[in-house]
Amino acid sequence: MLLIYLAGVFAVAVVALFVLSPGNAKPFTDESGNVVAGSVAEIASVEIGGITQKMIIRGENEKNPVILFLHGGPGSPEYPFTVELRTQLEQDFTFCWWEQRGVGMSYSKDLDIETMTLEQMVSDTVEVTNYLREKFGQEKIYLMGHSWGSFLGMNVIHDSPQLYSAYVGIGQVSNQVESEQLAYDYMVAQAKETGDTKLEAELLKFADFDPTEKSLNRDYITGPRTGGLMKLGVGLMHENTNPMPGMIWKVITCREYSFKDKLWWMGLFGNSIAERLWPIVPKIDLMQEIPSVDVPVFIIQGKYDYQTSTVLAKEYFDKLKAPEKQYFVLENSAHGVITEEPEQFARIIKESLK
Repeated sequence: MLLIYLAGVFAVAVVALFVLSPGNAKPFTDESGNVVAGSVAEIASVEIGGITQKMIIRGENEKNPVILFLHGGPGSPEYPFTVELRTQLEQDFTFCWWEQRGVGMSYSKDLDIETMTLEQMVSDTVEVTNYLREKFGQEKIYLMGHSWGSFLGMNVIHDSPQLYSAYVGIGQVSNQVESEQLAYDYMVAQAKETGDTKLEAELLKFADFDPTEKSLNRDYITGPRTGGLMKLGVGLMHENTNPMPGMIWKVITCREYSFKDKLWWMGLFGNSIAERLWPIVPKIDLMQEIPSVDVPVFIIQGKYDYQTSTVLAKEYFDKLKAPEKQYFVLENSAHGVITEEPEQFARIIKESLK
């Protein structure tokens, strides 16, 4: 009887997931239910870098400035977590939430994993940019990158500054090897101070690893590093130290994702994207490799972010040469400033990107 009950619950859950997964974009409508003239709400499938890649494009007026958002990870699309932010900004900007090569809606089991290189990701970004420029008839667009997306974004604006009006870095990568060491030292100190012997023991397994080894070690990065940062409120979120259930629910209820998209996001198809791209990040110190760019730069950090060190982001900002630059810290956030303080984040964007 229990097995029958469990099978029934599972069947209902699967049906509910299908119902919640139409895989289309909700249009902008007026009070009468009519689609707002000139608005855009679509899922675009575009040939980028020799493969089909998808992006969600939304804005209340297609003549507004365009922002291309580069999600983090690598391999972690963020569209489902941006509802509050979008309600703040879609009147003023058209957002393109591109799901990068091999990720989310752009996932394909036939993808050649050898194409997962920094050079290819930069090339893909430029292709998406040119698609948006042509689609909306704009000479330049804005580029916004979060976490891994900020690493990718800095490389893009360095190579192709003529395409962008400005760049916004969120949870800005700078020197990730040093960032990982700062995070490690902080977690060990906090574990000792609070008497968290379990976390301390897990961290001390990696005490003899040098900073580069730590930053590249999968067991460390996916183990005590991620768990410790979240537990201490200096990782993905500051106040919410167990964000995953809420994040999964947002993915489940995201109407733009199909049933298949949601299964992929939750890791049920497997994902080697992060394993290919993450090792690139610690090997390139942006402070040394990209000391200057030819576009305005705006960096937004969470005060408590140790995932991509706010201290180092400020150091990079201070050293970086750019035509214009501004630095902002959100006081109640860690790494996920977009979801932690969406109203404050939106205010900065509205005031900065004019």
